[in-house]
Amino acid sequence: MLASKEPLLEIRDLNLEFQVQGKRIKCVRNLNLTIPNGGIVALVGESGCGKSLTARAILGLPPENASVSGEIFFKGQDLLQLSNGSFAKMRGRHLAMIFQEPMTALNPVLTCGEQVAEVLQTHTQCSFEEAKEKTCALFTQVGIPDAVRRFASYPHQLSGGLRQRVLIAMALCCDPELLLADEPTTALDSTMCQQILELLLSQSKQRGMAVLLISHDLENVRAYADMVCVMYAGSIVEQAPTHEFFLNPKHPYTEGLLLASPRRIKSSVRRLPMIKGTVPSFANMPKGCPFAPRCSCALAVCHEELPELKNVDGHFVSCHKYD
Repeated sequence: MLASKEPLLEIRDLNLEFQVQGKRIKCVRNLNLTIPNGGIVALVGESGCGKSLTARAILGLPPENASVSGEIFFKGQDLLQLSNGSFAKMRGRHLAMIFQEPMTALNPVLTCGEQVAEVLQTHTQCSFEEAKEKTCALFTQVGIPDAVRRFASYPHQLSGGLRQRVLIAMALCCDPELLLADEPTTALDSTMCQQILELLLSQSKQRGMAVLLISHDLENVRAYADMVCVMYAGSIVEQAPTHEFFLNPKHPYTEGLLLASPRRIKSSVRRLPMIKGTVPSFANMPKGCPFAPRCSCALAVCHEELPELKNVDGHFVSCHKYD
């Protein structure tokens, strides 16, 4: 992974589990991930595979009934060892997140400007007037027109695209070193989606800010990410530099995802290829490789042993066919 850059964030054997009716259900399993300084790493996979839970664990905001173990090193410091107070000081200042749905992520009873200014006042101890001035400047920077008027607007008075830009402004206001972007283009049309991703890319370059981009859209990932990590049933099954990932995918699940991409299908094809079967339930995970029941090239060992993530020609792949 971008070997010329030092790791900013390094996750080692992250596990996240829930206690449900006396049973332990593991939703993130032995996850390892590295994000370099200034790098853009994409985390892709089907809904419910654990992508958002991973981001929330990094930010120190897992669900209340979740148990988190492993190590999450940020600039050499294990975040999981911090007290709640110490983590709160880092959150927003050094680590920031753009949540999926801007209408629910923003407080409906506070103006958009007040919500961004509050973050600035909390972490920089500036006055409200100073925070307002910085917020308006940031609104302009992220493409929100008539910033002073929008400062006094409530979330419901803005379009989805503008609300998303408010969330981006809130995440960027304290110049974080790492931005977690959890489906930042959810519910936006394709034109607005492109604008938001271009904005995130430009801000990353200007600020030297690393980004963990959580997305379903492989073509957007191809355009904006340096590294791609594919997640399936709570684990990373493939990780590679973006160019290599799309040129020569290794894992059967990755191959299936790419074959099913509408933008890769010829116009004469009427039906998209499918990955047979369904994603297993975390409460009833199969023995061995979780993708084995859906895999057309599964071996006997695949149904018995969970494969390790191993280096195969520059890709990290979790698959027994490379043993």
